[in-house]
Amino acid sequence: MQNRIDRPQFEYDHQPSISYYWQNDIYYLFRHRTSIQKKLTEAIIMELPRIHTFYPLYPMTVVFENSESFYVIHPNNRDPKTGAYLPSKKQTIAYMSNTDQGKKVSAISSDDVAIFFRYGYVGFGNSPARLLLYLSQADTLIQDAYTLNDSLSSRPSYDKLRKAEILPKIHEYTTTWRKQLDFIKEQGKNDKNIRLLGHTELDRNDSISISDFDEARLYQTIPRIWTGIPEYFKRYRNPAKGRHAYIQEHTEVLRRHQAMKDDLKLIKLQWSYNDQVFYTYAVASTYFDTLIYDDIILYNDGPGESYVIRDMIRFSRRDR
Repeated sequence: MQNRIDRPQFEYDHQPSISYYWQNDIYYLFRHRTSIQKKLTEAIIMELPRIHTFYPLYPMTVVFENSESFYVIHPNNRDPKTGAYLPSKKQTIAYMSNTDQGKKVSAISSDDVAIFFRYGYVGFGNSPARLLLYLSQADTLIQDAYTLNDSLSSRPSYDKLRKAEILPKIHEYTTTWRKQLDFIKEQGKNDKNIRLLGHTELDRNDSISISDFDEARLYQTIPRIWTGIPEYFKRYRNPAKGRHAYIQEHTEVLRRHQAMKDDLKLIKLQWSYNDQVFYTYAVASTYFDTLIYDDIILYNDGPGESYVIRDMIRFSRRDR
């Protein structure tokens, strides 16, 4: 039996009444409850083969199994005989595509959830958007609230949007992950604040391996490797800057490649910041021959933006 791995609890998180853990390749969603003896116990709500994203939206909890399908757990939806929590039926967002930008999921009442995202296309005005509404009392998902009112400006069809997908720009210096790192090293060599010194293979002294980036370990791995990053960079990972969203976004990229059975490679990067040498880790896809994860280069709002040229990496964050 494999060891149980609980959902990580970050310092800015409130303890939710519903959480999950991973064990034996299964995710178990459970709720905390107090027994008559005032002991804290767990009641399993459902089992899933994977959890894509998890949103504790008091009093509801929204759990995405993948980028398209989700369940909602509401404390008012219970088995009339046992009182056990019952998840909603599986809800699926129609007409998703590879270029849909990250979703915003929020509770708009104690019973209803709004899901908002934009399509990553140009040529149709200002980034066409979709707003979906989940109504828990009816256990119903409204696929596009914007189409409910004729007074709203007309919007292109989903088929038309998907066909307008923009292919990523290809530059010679981005065609392999080695060329990407060489380019970053060359561009930053005169930067007095931060520059990439080089990259190496991992050695026996490194306490991390590519297996630490498996889906079940991602949330434990990312905070751990941040410990070697200078404090200046850590401020970009605080709650006000969206640290939790940053983790979810990067774990989504890794999960997508693991789902494709991509052969991933772990690389150790050596940096210099104000004459202080430190190390980070990057993950490269050997199938696509491109970087798909790191904590400096691909973090668009970080200080590395000063010398990382737009479109340098072949695939945008959403396409990696």
